[in-house]
Amino acid sequence: MSLLRVRALEMLAQCLANSIAPLSAGVEICAGPAEANHKLEFPHLALIPAIFNYLPDQGREYTVNGVAPDVGARTIVMDVGRFEVLVQLRLGTKTARQRYDIEDRISNLFLSQPMSPGVLVVEIPNCMDAYASFEYQDHSWGQERAFEKEWYSTTTINAIVPALVTRSGVNDIDQFVTTITEDMTSLFINIPASSLESKSVDSSGTLSLYV
Repeated sequence: MSLLRVRALEMLAQCLANSIAPLSAGVEICAGPAEANHKLEFPHLALIPAIFNYLPDQGREYTVNGVAPDVGARTIVMDVGRFEVLVQLRLGTKTARQRYDIEDRISNLFLSQPMSPGVLVVEIPNCMDAYASFEYQDHSWGQERAFEKEWYSTTTINAIVPALVTRSGVNDIDQFVTTITEDMTSLFINIPASSLESKSVDSSGTLSLYV
């Protein structure tokens, strides 16, 4: 679900906005693809996904009943791996001091995480309890437009976002019955009914006698 990747960037943008406050007053933060011909005003922070690598995994599935706005009832969500995304945080300011102050808040957001310094983990709301992680990599300064009073820097983040796909229109199993026998030599059609025992299996996996 590409929407999940966009939401992950939006959650990162929200965390960054909270981190750089009150410096964030007047800072335009743009997460993901912007509108055509949109020009960012100064100061600004653009979150740009540069490279997507898909790492497949054995599919795991769970049922969702209208949890996410874009997922309806009777839908199976498949977890089929993860995306590793190279994200660039491109900061543009009108003064070198403002660039330094905002950069300092950004790096502190990642490095101050108590469980794993340098890695920010966020929950993506309304997305099947999915989590995304963002690992701080490095940053560099751009001085080429200093004479125009434009100061830039780029911070590199490695994001890991689960790859989720949906299967809609699935059928529910109302009843599942299994038949058990200790006769391991006869063909099933020749096993007498007295040697068979049928069990009903509910959604929790509990067996009960099926009559």
